[in-house]
Amino acid sequence: MFNHDFIFKQQGFDWLPSWIDRSRLFNIAFEPAQGVVKLYFLSADEQTLYKVEGKRVIEQHLAMQPGAAWSALEQRLGAAFDEREIQPDTMEGQNLYLFIEPAGLQSFMRFLSAFARAN
Repeated sequence: MFNHDFIFKQQGFDWLPSWIDRSRLFNIAFEPAQGVVKLYFLSADEQTLYKVEGKRVIEQHLAMQPGAAWSALEQRLGAAFDEREIQPDTMEGQNLYLFIEPAGLQSFMRFLSAFARAN
């Protein structure tokens, strides 16, 4: 449960477009360093997250669906990684978010080294 008035009105999200179903609020994030509140809404078909930040609505999709995203990353880094340890999580435009918490230290360091070399 959350307070609709506080989230939508007092936090400045009362401008949301009508196609975003406010009852499908999935997550609320706060970034203390920037003082930014982000809202995440799940689409009716549960295939898309709408991230609302400031006055922008940004679509996010599961990264595993477009299979090319992970192989393209591995190509760019010049190495293959275990998807159970370093998991493609979310696509946001051309940005790929990874979930690396399951990675052991050795896998994590190998990934960081490959990333540093490629960038």
